[in-house]
Amino acid sequence: MTLLSLLLAFLKIGAFSFGGGYAAIPLIEVEVVRVHGWLSPHQFADLIAISQLTPGPIAINSATFIGYRVAGIPGSVLATLGVLLIPILIVILLWIVADRFYHSSWIQGALLGLKPALVALIFYSAWSIGRVAFDSSGPILLALGAYAVLRFSRLHPAFIIAASGLVGFLFL
Repeated sequence: MTLLSLLLAFLKIGAFSFGGGYAAIPLIEVEVVRVHGWLSPHQFADLIAISQLTPGPIAINSATFIGYRVAGIPGSVLATLGVLLIPILIVILLWIVADRFYHSSWIQGALLGLKPALVALIFYSAWSIGRVAFDSSGPILLALGAYAVLRFSRLHPAFIIAASGLVGFLFL
């Protein structure tokens, strides 16, 4: 039953994760933390941090890690398959009809409507993870410092991530 639950949960996540991996974070949180209780909010925040650090899309990394934690290698395979299957089918379908309907006012209107919703999902993800991550002034100051460096310097984000990890290890 756990394997079927994993597959169905990640099929649902894959089906409704428009806008990329960061837009999927609220959906993953609802399924994994609230609905099934596979992870606590703190474990989920840690999972997102690890999924961002490892190469590859965050939704796929998260699905793989959660599946493995819940049901080992079979769970990892099914969760990853679940999060990928419907988006792959949607991309194939869109590819088939894209040339014919892309410039349609309906499609363009739908795309304009999706953008604000995707921004809202990303803000929700930041809020949800921030509630757990910002448990004292240290992480808040580190986040503000990292943002300032990202905003006002030309440093590569990977350097800022590594430096933040080092600061957290040494001082937080």
